[in-house]
Amino acid sequence: EKGANKAVVVPDDKVPAKRAEDTFAAPAVTPEAAMLVSAEALHEMLGKKEPVVVVDARTPDACRQGHIEGAVLVNVMAELRYPPDSTPRAMTMKSAEELAALFGSRGIGRETRVVVYDAGGLEAPFLAFVLRKLGNTSVAVLNGGVDAWAKEAKLPLVPGDPTPAPAQAFSPQ
Repeated sequence: EKGANKAVVVPDDKVPAKRAEDTFAAPAVTPEAAMLVSAEALHEMLGKKEPVVVVDARTPDACRQGHIEGAVLVNVMAELRYPPDSTPRAMTMKSAEELAALFGSRGIGRETRVVVYDAGGLEAPFLAFVLRKLGNTSVAVLNGGVDAWAKEAKLPLVPGDPTPAPAQAFSPQ
């Protein structure tokens, strides 16, 4: 067996060094009830003008078709990961500095209360994970996504591009 595999075995001294992002140990994330928010609870928060940034984690086209009023757009598949495309490959996160700049440009700081939603895929949970990984522990996912908001709770969506949010400083932890 050793002889048969000799041509493909890499000697220990030729194994490439690990990159810093390959050796990162993600913090333990324990599911909490606060990690999900219902459409009704989010609607109530927005009605009371509570400080919260709502993030549409879908594609720009889907967001233009209709989004929650006041939501900012973060195109998860194109902006949070490498490679930046829409194929369902493994989600490799960009650097903390790149992500901090992105979130700050969308009005999200490390202490900002955030609710993210998508169309029932993995975009909103992935975005919530990334925010938590960078130190924002005040992030929740809209339970049921945009369908829970529009179809189940019968709450309005607004068409067009979302309004840009004032920039915030996001210093990752």
